[in-house]
Amino acid sequence: MPLIIAPKSTVLIVQKVLGKDKVLSHLRSLGIIEGREIIVLEQNGSAVIVKVGDMRLALDRHVASAIQVAI
Repeated sequence: MPLIIAPKSTVLIVQKVLGKDKVLSHLRSLGIIEGREIIVLEQNGSAVIVKVGDMRLALDRHVASAIQVAI
């Protein structure tokens, strides 16, 4: 499922990251890679706030929709 519709406060596993090379590279540098655990902390109209490792990140909804996760 896309990250933008994933349940909050649930440990999710990144299954696939879609997008252009520049976006993929940026997400990789933030630690968002296949197999990584990620938790949705908050969702609002313009962003999805996630926890990746010890970091909290705000992702644009367009970028978040390119991240496929599973429970």
